[in-house]
Amino acid sequence: MEHTLIDNQIKEQFISNFGDLGLTYQQIPLGRGYVHAFSVNIDKESTLKETWQTISNFIAMHFQTRIGDNFGKYNFYLFYIAVENISNELKYKIENNTFSSRKIIITNGEELSSLVNFHILNNDLKIGQENTVVIDSFKKNEQLWSKLQGRVLKGIRITNAATDTYNELLNFKREEQDEIQKD
Repeated sequence: MEHTLIDNQIKEQFISNFGDLGLTYQQIPLGRGYVHAFSVNIDKESTLKETWQTISNFIAMHFQTRIGDNFGKYNFYLFYIAVENISNELKYKIENNTFSSRKIIITNGEELSSLVNFHILNNDLKIGQENTVVIDSFKKNEQLWSKLQGRVLKGIRITNAATDTYNELLNFKREEQDEIQKD
């Protein structure tokens, strides 16, 4: 769903700062909130290298700061759509930058809607009944059990989940020993 009011305001400011680089915006309903996705068309690697941070900062300052809910602020995507291949070093640097948005570089000229379907909504996933997982019966690992024997879980950052898991393992061990003794 295109949000035209914000799109037009941002586009005017974007054009005055970045010239003819194309900008597209899409607001995607997801659950009870919205995901925000921008795409910028880049003509060559040198342009991307020179402008990617400024573009990211511009969008963060002029748009992301106006989002009122945390879900929308944290579900924010910026696609750089490049005409030519981008070096792995530059791609790594940009895609691993954590400021303001998830940044993704695309070099095959896809439309924003198909990028959203693939990278955000995962509409390309096919899950059916033919994809069943068979779990073999549990086989105990003697080395693991010998390490747990007589141990107590200690530490500064012990979570409830760690404690519960540890206790469950010990109970499983005790139940197994009881079954062996009953035979």
